[in-house]
Amino acid sequence: MNILLSNVEWMLWNIFLAALSIILGRASLKVKPKILHALALVVFLLFIPNTIYIVTDLGHLFQQWVGVFGWLKIILVVQYVIVTPIGFITFIYAMKLFKMNLAKFTRKLRGNRVMILMNFIVSFGVVVGRVQRANSWEVFTNPARIYRNTLTTLISPRLMIYVFVLGLFYSIFYFAWTKASVGERT
Repeated sequence: MNILLSNVEWMLWNIFLAALSIILGRASLKVKPKILHALALVVFLLFIPNTIYIVTDLGHLFQQWVGVFGWLKIILVVQYVIVTPIGFITFIYAMKLFKMNLAKFTRKLRGNRVMILMNFIVSFGVVVGRVQRANSWEVFTNPARIYRNTLTTLISPRLMIYVFVLGLFYSIFYFAWTKASVGERT
């Protein structure tokens, strides 16, 4: 039962961070002066990885499975069935907000290449968060740690493979989703 209660705590926190990304993305669209818009966009970008990061928490399900018994296993699965789609949905919405922000900031939007690059940037942020246990706000509160974590990730072939695999997965998911949603509208 402790596992389930602990899950509620960190799942709610991760959902809050994903929602904060959406709030920051929407707020950044409302900023008028270009310099302030650019600053708001940077803050928004720092929080986007918190959306899809939730999906990486699925790894906990397999570790926790042996720690719960009977009907508690059903509750455990339900927790992950509820929280995982939130990660996917907030990711897609955050990426849509990113694209809208980029279009507002520059008319030279390069379409799919920019979105692919963004997926790999997000995957880098997810790896720094998942493996190095860094948080988005530490860019402001502990920049030295973020610098070290970034360098550690960049020089680690294992972590860069992880970044590449996640970036590829995020790109495939993003383009499959956007293609499916465009197809639904036509």
